[in-house]
Amino acid sequence: MSGKIPPAKRKVTTLSLAGKLKKLFKSKPFEVIKSVISCITVFFVILTFINSKRVSEKQIEIAKIQNEMTNRQNDINNLSFPLTFEVYKDDENTTEYSINGEKTGIKNSKTMLKITSGSCQQFSMISFNGENPIVMSLEMPAIASVGYTYAIDSGDLDEKMMLMSILEENVFYDYNFVYAVSSEGEKILLLIYDRIDLNEKTISGPILINSPFLLMKDSVKNTSIKTMYENYWELFNMLNELPVLT
Repeated sequence: MSGKIPPAKRKVTTLSLAGKLKKLFKSKPFEVIKSVISCITVFFVILTFINSKRVSEKQIEIAKIQNEMTNRQNDINNLSFPLTFEVYKDDENTTEYSINGEKTGIKNSKTMLKITSGSCQQFSMISFNGENPIVMSLEMPAIASVGYTYAIDSGDLDEKMMLMSILEENVFYDYNFVYAVSSEGEKILLLIYDRIDLNEKTISGPILINSPFLLMKDSVKNTSIKTMYENYWELFNMLNELPVLT
């Protein structure tokens, strides 16, 4: 009886990961060490990146909180300080005076009025002819604080007042009345004016007056400035009657 001898079964040996690494380490020890070091380096780089990102996010969050606290403190400080202003010229923005629509050749820069302390809930221009004041409310934030600036335009010169000034001293005063109400409800009346030399065609100003007690109206003879002072006094006496616009 003849029979075939079955082939011998191959023994399959499966190495574990540890075994493979051990075998690889025996054959190529330096390559294994380099690979392990590279893996560790990559791990620490990723870990450092994640940590730095978290730290940056925390720093940004802290900076925002500090900024909000500073803004709130500034708002509190502004509310506690009296409302004050400063005036200056915007030399890049000029207008030419005219009389009854005719140009005079006298150019003036816009006057800028800026809050320097305190805060304001109302900011208005007043048109006053010596009788009934007209309060003209201006567009502004609900509460205007330090840094808020408004541009005051120069209008047409009054022909009658101009002629009277020419006959007297050839000096004319272009003025505006600004009515402001602070956040605490204090009413303030400002007089802002420029002195115009009609001969030299030069302008001096702007001048800011925040109280009529600073003026000596009885000592002036020029009709233009005298009328300006008198109107300011009259408006100041009406200050408590002027409305608080909402």
